[in-house]
Amino acid sequence: TRRRLLKYEPFVQREWLKSVVTGTLGRAMGEESMEPMDEKTWLGQKHLIMGIELMGTHRVSNLTLTDWSLFRFALANIICEVLEKDWPQSEFVELHSHHAAIVFHIPLALSDTEARERIREIGEHIIACTETYLKLSIRIGIGGVLADWRQLSDSTEEAFLDLLQQTLTEVQS
Repeated sequence: TRRRLLKYEPFVQREWLKSVVTGTLGRAMGEESMEPMDEKTWLGQKHLIMGIELMGTHRVSNLTLTDWSLFRFALANIICEVLEKDWPQSEFVELHSHHAAIVFHIPLALSDTEARERIREIGEHIIACTETYLKLSIRIGIGGVLADWRQLSDSTEEAFLDLLQQTLTEVQS
């Protein structure tokens, strides 16, 4: 029975992470206090969310559901590969159809400005890799740096507001 339960652990961790990122942890866990899976990562560092939006282009507009799933899988692989090399203390979170997020865990010694600059560079690298290997366009939005993981959904909101602002700026141009 324990082995069977351990098989569900990765799923539970992904759902916990998604609920922290989206701000539904309290509702998802029935207001139970659920502490982070890896306390050193979550309690001893600052955090920031990068929002990712897959742009609706001609290439993706007529895809079958199967092809769409394959693109999302390939996109996740590219992002995780870049993160493994450039910022291993991070986690990729799939959200809804055209959106995803990355949680960046930031050492306390690194200034917020320097962290945001490095993370923006990583985002530009992810954009370039996605364009090169998948011929897909994505945009990134950067949220604020937070010390308390329980407020991470605020950074998520800021990241997606950044994406919305980019959309509004494009429409006005």
